[in-house]
Amino acid sequence: MPKRKTEVIESFGERLAQLRKAAGFTQVEFDAEVVEAPPLPQPVCRDPDDDAVLAAAIAGQVDLIVSGDDDLLCLKQFQNIPILSPAEVLQFIEADR
Repeated sequence: MPKRKTEVIESFGERLAQLRKAAGFTQVEFDAEVVEAPPLPQPVCRDPDDDAVLAAAIAGQVDLIVSGDDDLLCLKQFQNIPILSPAEVLQFIEADR
């Protein structure tokens, strides 16, 4: 059975807090919005379930996708939305400090 939207958001928030603590950050903003995303017109990812992530990113007009999923990371970007690993995001933040 798929997780409810609130469970996914709570899980993400908990994981973000863990990453923040591990990286030594004292303040990280967390903002979530639930969007209804129509499916992509045609498959993009090797894993068809990941197409829902891309569709949600487009619908939510995100600036960045952060994922540890190799099937998403291999794309590098989708429709000008960068796809980065958590480690790459931390490197970016550290460089900007």
